[in-house]
Amino acid sequence: MTNSDQEGRIMSVQRLGWGFLLAWVFCTFYTDIAADALGSARMDAVLDPWVRVVGSTLPVLVAVAVLVALVAGERRWGPLVLRRGVAAASSAAAAVGTPLLFSSAPADLSQMAPFVFGALLTGGGSACLWVLWGACYARLPQEEVERCAPVSAVLAALLILAASAMSGWVAVVFVSLLPVVSAACALASWHELDSVPLPYESAAGDARLHPQAAAIPRPTDALRAMGRSGWGILVACLFVCVEGGFYGGNRSSSLELQAIIVASALFMVGIGLYSVAGPRRVSVAYLFRWMCPLLVAGFAALVVAGASQVGAFAAFGVSLAARFAFCVITQMFFARFAARGVATPTQSYGLGWIFVHLGDLLGVVVLDALDGPLAAGAVTVAQVAAVATVLLVASTMFVLDDDASFAGPADDGRMETDADASAAEGRVPAAPPFDDRVAQIARSIGLTPRETEVFVLLMHGRSVPYIRDELVISRDTVATHVKHIYAKAGVHSRQELLDLAQDGD
Repeated sequence: MTNSDQEGRIMSVQRLGWGFLLAWVFCTFYTDIAADALGSARMDAVLDPWVRVVGSTLPVLVAVAVLVALVAGERRWGPLVLRRGVAAASSAAAAVGTPLLFSSAPADLSQMAPFVFGALLTGGGSACLWVLWGACYARLPQEEVERCAPVSAVLAALLILAASAMSGWVAVVFVSLLPVVSAACALASWHELDSVPLPYESAAGDARLHPQAAAIPRPTDALRAMGRSGWGILVACLFVCVEGGFYGGNRSSSLELQAIIVASALFMVGIGLYSVAGPRRVSVAYLFRWMCPLLVAGFAALVVAGASQVGAFAAFGVSLAARFAFCVITQMFFARFAARGVATPTQSYGLGWIFVHLGDLLGVVVLDALDGPLAAGAVTVAQVAAVATVLLVASTMFVLDDDASFAGPADDGRMETDADASAAEGRVPAAPPFDDRVAQIARSIGLTPRETEVFVLLMHGRSVPYIRDELVISRDTVATHVKHIYAKAGVHSRQELLDLAQDGD
């Protein structure tokens, strides 16, 4: 696939299909939109403690089990989610399982059969769909990933707002169809992207569906490459879940929820834009730099207002906004991790979402464990929030110095999607004589040291996002340096710049 081909497909409609999956997850698991549409009681209101625990954790446990199976089995069977039958079955399972989750409010374990079946379908279906979208995002140029993820999330916010304004079976059918549309978009996107190889893949026909096991990184190696980032993701999800768990008001169709969704979308867009334009490497450490203060503000509302509706609602709003932006940033993280070649998309998104789900699972367990002490008056919500704030800050210190792992820029031995595109265009690989020519041109046209660094990376086929991350400067600064380089070299495009260097060979 050439760069011109890629540019012609930037922001194509099917690339935004991830937003339908994100909207379904929020409507089904993070708000009560789907549950209230069918009049189902919230799980935290069920009296039987075993029913409450099973109901709160089973979908997450199923998702984790499926993700583990996908990661562990890839070296033997290949990425199963790329098979059209598996992708179609996953979306159908999520769609059918959605109403089953909320068809009734079981009073005891004997009445849980419909819910259990729904949990199996939605947990397994969602796990496969996350990985399916990972296979697509990992093959997109970084610039397109940085555009598609935020725009898809805005689409998700609009879909959530639409669902919150519906009621009854209309809302249920609408929400249930979201994963089907998402899978159709993913398959259409994959049809365009299946010719883009990742570093460990062969360019031959069905190599992605039936790969050589030796060519696939081991899951343990991919996990090791994540460093502290995986645990950072788990911790972030744990605190987000706990912070939003104290609000007992209407979380499905109220004007308050709709206001939160709009504010969350705006916050997500701001964070997304800053994360791809700011002068720092996008990493989980960066994620904690904005998430920690935001979550601290939510916990502070609980400390000041306690269990009142005002404090709990403020904390719920903060947690939902943080989760929204978190999903967008990690979607870009996982894509870049796979593009480095140290993990397959299945490993990157599979392991990444395992940590996400484990964080959610621990959050649910913590909230359930606090129910008794809170009801008995042994502890207060304000005290819980104060302790959580201390633990959150300590956890943030743990991950802040881990910029290098997980989503850092590729090193000399790891290619990115941009490098793959350059190879597909037949560009001349960097070699010592070529490097000497590049250095000679930089001196002859009077480039500054920083402009020379940008110039060298440009001549190696690197994109603006790659240069931004490699040199830890903002996108605008890179653009300014490129403009100066073009002016000093008397050219108007990167191709003319490359021709200038090759003319001297």
